[in-house]
Amino acid sequence: MADILGPASAPNATTLRPSEGRNFAALDTWFKDCSSADADDGTDIQANWLNGVIAGLRAVWRGNGVKADGVTPVVAENGTDDYGLLTSVSHLIQRGQPHYGEDTSSTAGVLTATLSPAPAEYKKGMTVAIRAASTCGAGATLNLNGLGAIGIVRPDGSALHDGDIFAGSLNDYRFDGVHFQLLGADAPPIIKRNLTYYVAPAPLGSDANDGTSANASGGHGPFATLQAVVNAVANVNLNGYSITAYVADGTYPVVRLLPTAGSGSVAFISTSGNPSACVIAGVNQSAIQAAYCGSAYSFQGFKVTASGASYGDPIAGVNILGGNAYVVLTNMEYGACVGAHIMCSGSGQVLRLGTQTISGGCSGNLWAQGCHLLANSGALINTQGSALPTLSITAPVVFAGAFAMAQDLAECVAVFASITGAANVSGQKFVVNMNGVIFTAASGDSYLPGSIAGARANGGIYI
Repeated sequence: MADILGPASAPNATTLRPSEGRNFAALDTWFKDCSSADADDGTDIQANWLNGVIAGLRAVWRGNGVKADGVTPVVAENGTDDYGLLTSVSHLIQRGQPHYGEDTSSTAGVLTATLSPAPAEYKKGMTVAIRAASTCGAGATLNLNGLGAIGIVRPDGSALHDGDIFAGSLNDYRFDGVHFQLLGADAPPIIKRNLTYYVAPAPLGSDANDGTSANASGGHGPFATLQAVVNAVANVNLNGYSITAYVADGTYPVVRLLPTAGSGSVAFISTSGNPSACVIAGVNQSAIQAAYCGSAYSFQGFKVTASGASYGDPIAGVNILGGNAYVVLTNMEYGACVGAHIMCSGSGQVLRLGTQTISGGCSGNLWAQGCHLLANSGALINTQGSALPTLSITAPVVFAGAFAMAQDLAECVAVFASITGAANVSGQKFVVNMNGVIFTAASGDSYLPGSIAGARANGGIYI
C-alpha cells in the first residue's frame, strides 16, 4: 500500500495517527480568518483536524477494496493521482457494491441479505440488487440487514407469479414506501421452469389459494376449479415449459380454455386416474369449452357430463371451436350430454388416446344433433394410428343423431383398437354429409356401434 494524501516526508510527519484531543460542541464548528496579517485571532488548524480529513478521504479512495485476486486494489494507491478520489467514487457507482447483496435464507420466498454499508432505514426510491437463493413467487419478502421483512410485488402492485424470482437470478428491487417492487418483471411473466398446480373440491380447495400445494399450509393450497388453473396459465408465457395440474376426485364446474402465450403444454390429470370419480359437469353449457385456445391443453382421466339448455350452446361434454384449437383427451369417460360427447367445429381438432368410455347418451338440441362424435365445418376428430384408443360402452345409451357424424368438409377418424359393449348403443351408426368424411380404415358400414344403419348424403364419404 502507498501513502495516500499524507504529508509524506514533511518535517514532523508520522505514520501513526495521533490521538484525538479536540472537544466537539453540539453544532458544527467552522474556521475563522485572522482579522489581519499580523493578528493571531483566527482558527488554528490542528493536525487532528487534518488527520480526520485525510482519514475520510482515504476511506473513499480505498472503499472499493481489492479485485477478484484478493490482493490488487481496485484504485491504485500511488498517492499522486489527482483523479484518485473521482475514480474511486466512479467505481463505487459503477460496480454497485453499496446496493448489492446475496440472499442467505434457506427458506423459499424469504429473501434475506446484508448490504455494506448497512442502510439506516428503508427509504422510498431505494434500489438494491439481490441474488436469490431460491425460486419464489407470490408472498415473497425481502429483509435487508435486519430492518424487517418487506413484501415484494410486481411494478403494477400485483402479486408475484411463480418463477418471477428464480434461484440464482439477480434482480433489482425498488422500495415504493410500502413494498419492494421487482423491476423488469415480464408482462406477462415468462416462466423459467416446469410448474405444478393442484385442484381439490371445497372446502380444501379455494380459488383464493395459489394452487401450488395439494394441502392448505403456510399460505398455500389447492385451487377449487380447473378454471383457476386456466386463468393462471393465461397470465404467463409458457416459454417452452410444461404446466401440470393434478386434480383430486370430485365434481367440478365448466372450464373454458383460454389462449396461451409461448410454446409449451398444459395438462390436467386426474390424481386417482378414475374418470368416474373426477367429473367436469356442464350445467346449461358445455363442460369443456375450447374456442381458439391454441394447442397446449390436454385432459387425462376425467368424466364429462352436460345438461340443461342455453341459446347457442350445444351443451356438449367437450366443445372445440377454431382453427388453432387442439385438445388431447386421454382415458376419458362420457356421461349423459345433450348435443354431443365431443363436438369439434371451425377447423378445430381433438385427439383421443387411451380408453374412451361411454356411460351416457346424447339427446340432441338445435345446435347439435346428439352424437358421440360430431365434426363440423372443416374440423378433425382424430386418433393416433400407432396407439389407437379402445372404446367401452358400459351402459345402454341412445344417440338421437348418430354415434358418429361428419359434415361440411369435416373429418372424423373413428378407428378403435377394440370396441366392447357395442350392443348397448341405440341410434344410427353414422351420418356423413356435405363432403364430410368418416374414416374407419375400411372396417365396413356395420363397424361402428348403433342399432340403425348409417347414411351418406351430399358427397359425404364413409371409408
